[in-house]
Amino acid sequence: MSNFKYDNLKQIDKVHQNQPQKRLLWVDFCKGMAMIAVITDHCYGLIYTNRVIQYHTIFSVTLFVFIGGINYAISLQKSNGNHIKNIFQRIQRIIYPFLLSTLCWSIFYEKGKFDMVNFLSMVINFKATGAYYFICFFMQLIALSPVIYYFVNNYNNHISHLCIVISSGIMSILFKKYTFILALHGGGKYLFGGSYLFVFTLGIIFFRYIEEIIRYYKGIIIFVVAIILLIYIELSN
Repeated sequence: MSNFKYDNLKQIDKVHQNQPQKRLLWVDFCKGMAMIAVITDHCYGLIYTNRVIQYHTIFSVTLFVFIGGINYAISLQKSNGNHIKNIFQRIQRIIYPFLLSTLCWSIFYEKGKFDMVNFLSMVINFKATGAYYFICFFMQLIALSPVIYYFVNNYNNHISHLCIVISSGIMSILFKKYTFILALHGGGKYLFGGSYLFVFTLGIIFFRYIEEIIRYYKGIIIFVVAIILLIYIELSN
């Protein structure tokens, strides 16, 4: 058995950076589950009307945010310290399609005409379509991800990580209770998505312990507890 000291997470970073990054198939599987759940949820009233089916898709956005935390931890780890550049590149990949799709929706709503004021209003308020609430809060989380990653990476012990999780949970509660960004659906109303800040932080920290979780069967218990937390958070949003 390997003698990795998991408390020394910087050494794990160096090992990962010097080895080719293997694709995490289970992450792809979770993405696929979340995508199917989102599609199923949005088909309610179109191809089915059974509420029970829709209720079983409520985990989708939370799972996307959790996987997002894992993906951004991987991306920041591979950026070799160029976190700001990495984040700008990531946000650009979202902004350009967002602007183009908003432009198309704006022209559609104006029946073929382009109205600059209407277009800018849709961009600023993320109002082209209801689903854009996700873009609103997720870009905030992307911008915050280097800060979370810094604390997770530099305060590299279990107690510190537990404090980070608890702190993110407290901040999520405060943001949900005392902030209001825009009149959007769900987490789009709140700074950093309210409860989704906690979920995103969990994803980043979860990535730090993937090897340990895989290595020890006790990790299964942690994973099950995490899934229960995700479902609870989704229900509370």
